[in-house]
Amino acid sequence: MRFACALLFAAALSSCNTTIGVGRDIKEGFIWSKNKIQEKRAQSQQQQDYGGYQDDGGAPVY
Repeated sequence: MRFACALLFAAALSSCNTTIGVGRDIKEGFIWSKNKIQEKRAQSQQQQDYGGYQDDGGAPVY
């Protein structure tokens, strides 16, 4: 009986560490994805700013 309890206790501890590791991996994946999206938006914004004529409305330019 003691062996079964010790085995269950060891499994619970390893499960806790696994859960913490999975949580950290998910958090890192979220941060990586967020950074990639922000980089893509910044590149897109730069291309729009420097890439051609932008009409802001207003008086026509001849």
